Amino acid sequence: MDIQKVLAEARVKAFFIAGVPARDRDANDPLAMQALLDLEFFLQLSRENSNPTVHAGTITDDSIIFSLMWIKHPRIITVSFFGARKASVQVVELPDVEKFKLENTPIARAAGITGRMLHMAENQAIHKSQ
Repeated sequence: MDIQKVLAEARVKAFFIAGVPARDRDANDPLAMQALLDLEFFLQLSRENSNPTVHAGTITDDSIIFSLMWIKHPRIITVSFFGARKASVQVVELPDVEKFKLENTPIARAAGITGRMLHMAENQAIHKSQ
């Protein structure tokens, strides 16, 4: 994973809230600043090789500063950062749309769970291709 690229994208997305009307967070927003620190810690713990997509928070739930998303068929894994040294991890398993969600979890635990879920998705894809 290109940690610097992910951090650069997150720095832009952390201060933007998508929607109609879209708006910006204050440049000194303490939650956005903490979310960036949380992300840096998360990425240091992560052993994932692929880059996630980075999504800004939305007006639907502006408590989410930004989210990371990996699509590894059959799983979609999303980690949302709130800037409170906590994150949520959501895993959607296709095609049955089974869902697992862990909310308000410490960053280190979120990194561990995300790594395991991504690893399991890769193993499933390998076994199906054989």
